[in-house]
Amino acid sequence: MRVLPVKRISRDTETSSALERQHAELSRAIVTGGHSLVEWVEDATVSGAVNLWDRKSLGKWLKEPLIHSWDALMVTEQDRISRNDLHWSAFVGWVLEHDKTVIVLDDPGFDLTTSRGRMMANVKAGLASDYREAVSKKRRNQTEHFRAMGYWPGGVWPFGYRAVRVETPEGSRWKLTPDPVTSKLVLEAYDRIVSQEWTVSAVVRDWNQRNVMSASDYQRHCNAAEGREGVKTELRNNLWNQQNLKAALRNPVLLGHAVHKGQTIMGPNGMPSLWADPVLTDSQFEALQKALDKRSRKVTTKRTSAPLHGIVFCECEGAYNRSQGKTRNGKAPLYYRCRKCDRKNSFPAEYFERVVFVLVTDKVGHLEIMNRTYVPGVDHTEQIKTLREGIERLTWAIAAATSKAQVEAITATMGQHSETLAKLEAEPVIPGRWEETGTGRTFIEWFGANLDPTARGDFLRNLGVRITISKVTEPMVGPLEFLEIDPNEVGVTVRAEWPEDLAVRISGSVGSSKVSTDSQS
Repeated sequence: MRVLPVKRISRDTETSSALERQHAELSRAIVTGGHSLVEWVEDATVSGAVNLWDRKSLGKWLKEPLIHSWDALMVTEQDRISRNDLHWSAFVGWVLEHDKTVIVLDDPGFDLTTSRGRMMANVKAGLASDYREAVSKKRRNQTEHFRAMGYWPGGVWPFGYRAVRVETPEGSRWKLTPDPVTSKLVLEAYDRIVSQEWTVSAVVRDWNQRNVMSASDYQRHCNAAEGREGVKTELRNNLWNQQNLKAALRNPVLLGHAVHKGQTIMGPNGMPSLWADPVLTDSQFEALQKALDKRSRKVTTKRTSAPLHGIVFCECEGAYNRSQGKTRNGKAPLYYRCRKCDRKNSFPAEYFERVVFVLVTDKVGHLEIMNRTYVPGVDHTEQIKTLREGIERLTWAIAAATSKAQVEAITATMGQHSETLAKLEAEPVIPGRWEETGTGRTFIEWFGANLDPTARGDFLRNLGVRITISKVTEPMVGPLEFLEIDPNEVGVTVRAEWPEDLAVRISGSVGSSKVSTDSQS
């Protein structure tokens, strides 16, 4: 008989042997029964409540064309097939309709071809379904209790936090606390996106180049470093992308809020329930969300190896593209050409790139690179907004109260919120500010030490520099001795457009930039 052995487990951990045990038992049964193995089917970490046809591994064997390649489905226990009585009934009807056989190793008398056999199997399916419902209800109640008490219910740590064991009156519980490594990365992303106007994709590229671990990999790394058992420790080496970084930076848990399905959980006092101390202040989180919204527009960019792509343009407004010339003496020289205008302006690539770099250093080379620290100000706008919303929710709660004691408790809470609100509204708003300290190093010193043309081009694109170059009959005037090229060799005119805050951008891109942890708010 052509047998399809099926393994399933709801929760798969590093120390779990359930899948290995199922594999061994099914292997022995196939050999002992003289069956033909079709293919192993394994659904790890798949709940018994998931419909069979929706399972990633098993589902495809219940559909065309694989449905004809096996005769019997074999499992170690019936509940490995399903823990949902309705799904089980549908599966039994499908088995009979398609003339399939089901073999359950711990039930030698299992038989779906008789009414008595189906009845016994349905009873077992009902018991399994009841058990699953009881476990799910217990887990939901436990999760709700943990949220109410501010305990961490488990799972992947929110980026910026880690779970630590604390002793409580109920015993040992998990609590979230800002992680010393990832909380600094959150502040770094905030500073770059909000203050330095980095794009999310630029942060992603930088983090991947620096091998910054994803949230799940970092947790697995910590599990392995701490020697924890029963948890996942093998790194998956997932890279950062715009989607998972945005999700991490939009998570209200960065405010310390308890969160369910991306939404803040409100407490009985009308205020957000808290899991931990905040990584970002209310004003920082709000500014970050606005910056992410601003950068949410989809921009399609063409990848190119040309260092000056998107920086240099012809007088006809056409962009210069880098291309290879005809091969001579085994070499194919590179040129920058404007393909838009009739002149077909063309320059040797090395000369072209060096002229631009000299132009930039001549403009900003004297500037000193500064270390910049952002000092958050005092702004309780978001806290005031939250308190007002909390008071409004409590006002509605009074209307729904069913006893005098409830009304008195809610009224007392409203009084506390009103007192706090009055204090916050009385405090002045102090804007955040940048504090700069000199490094004693000029930009030309930094630029001279970074000779890679591609890296220089990326830097200039981030600065927002736009340079227009066109040929003329007169020779170029400028410090071409630095290029070691005869200034009379090629005549060009150059017109550059510099951002108004060029000095600030250079300082923020080259120097050290951080967010002060000594917040006034």
